[in-house]
Amino acid sequence: MVGSCGGMVRSTLPTARSSLPARDLATVEELQGFVAQGLNEVVAPNVATDLASWEGLDLTRPTPTSPAALATIAVPVLVLRGERTLRSTWMERGTRHIAEHVRNAEVRTVPGAGHAATRMVPEALAAELVRFVDTPREPAPQP
Repeated sequence: MVGSCGGMVRSTLPTARSSLPARDLATVEELQGFVAQGLNEVVAPNVATDLASWEGLDLTRPTPTSPAALATIAVPVLVLRGERTLRSTWMERGTRHIAEHVRNAEVRTVPGAGHAATRMVPEALAAELVRFVDTPREPAPQP
């Protein structure tokens, strides 16, 4: 499976801008960087595990991301999104969902990043984390 997933990532690079799955996961540059660093071979084994866990979800029950569950979070929450993350993707919708339902959520954009900020722009990501931690805050109001 590792080899076939690695090949799949390499084969999607030329059409990543028009291919929904590749475009939703990373920018073309991020995908190219993953392949160049061999990370596609590292990530590939996780695909089957992720799919299996998603298949096991019981969507008739509350989940950790249900609005009611998110509303119980009383600590400051930082939601980071990459500047280059497409606004139409499930990642962007997830960002908005968390920001709408967590009382003390703050959404920040990591300059120059798509989905892979930890690999592609670690300094910019670290700067946002430090800025968040160093920001004085009032305690969140209780529900």
